[in-house]
Amino acid sequence: MLSAAEQARAERLRFAEHRRRFTVWHGALRAILGGYAGREPRALEFTFGPRGKPYLVDARLQFNLSHSAQLALVAVGRNELGVDCEKVRPERLRGCYRCWIRKEAFIKAIGAGLSLPLDVFDVTIGEPAAFLAFRDGQEDPERWTIADVSPGPAYIAALAARERGLRVRTFALRVS
Repeated sequence: MLSAAEQARAERLRFAEHRRRFTVWHGALRAILGGYAGREPRALEFTFGPRGKPYLVDARLQFNLSHSAQLALVAVGRNELGVDCEKVRPERLRGCYRCWIRKEAFIKAIGAGLSLPLDVFDVTIGEPAAFLAFRDGQEDPERWTIADVSPGPAYIAALAARERGLRVRTFALRVS
């Protein structure tokens, strides 16, 4: 189901376990997006933003994929969105995780990668999930929603979307 470029990317991964996960997760992503776009998953074409964020060619869908350990999380919606998940290590504080995943979800939503300094915007680390401020004048917190996603007890995840009142679907995919 993967494109030649995706197959080549999977082959470049050093460990067989990582190749298998990449193949399963990207195949599942194509199946999910194909269902929403009404197209054969194999026929989907992708393009990439200036910092590598993937987009569907000729589709009005937005999507994002994040993975950590054995879990991948896919989000699909109509507006810009980003999702991030992390496997929780017991020695770390959940507040630190919340802050990181909320910021990473936003950075992924706008396609900035880590080129955007993390100190130009603030998010809550407690409940409820929210944007507090954007100090660069580029964004308005009122136009964005951030939400925690619960993919399982060992993971923590967040979704950021440029819309009020989320109309986004998320899919958790586990591969042992």
